[in-house]
Amino acid sequence: MQPRTTIKELKAHIDKQGSFQKQIFDQTGAKSAEEWHVFCSSDANNAPDWVEGIKRLLKLTKDLDTSGGRTAAKFLCNIYNGHRVSFNLGELNNLSMPNWLDAINILKLNKINFSEIHNYIENGSDIFENLIERLRNEGYLE
Repeated sequence: MQPRTTIKELKAHIDKQGSFQKQIFDQTGAKSAEEWHVFCSSDANNAPDWVEGIKRLLKLTKDLDTSGGRTAAKFLCNIYNGHRVSFNLGELNNLSMPNWLDAINILKLNKINFSEIHNYIENGSDIFENLIERLRNEGYLE
């Protein structure tokens, strides 16, 4: 079993990445490095809540008979393994605003690319594998 990624490790990674990008910007003036540094030093401070967003969306997946539940399941499983589960981003419109914001924040967490989504939660691999199986068994995967 792979060890769970901690918030402390995530924050340390974000700080390190932000500092590195600032150095690149200071040395080269590269606008993309500045934008990445600004992201790491501001918006990414919310990363602990983004991890909680994974848990909140997983709660929606308890009922795959609702559009929100199916959307959350397919979205999360696509981030977990996009080769096995396709997802149309337009389906995010099926989510309520708080759940939509969680999805957007999970995309930000994924962009940081520190750890795979299943590593942020206890028994993540098992949870996502079971969710993919449920989606397949209920006919929601193509």
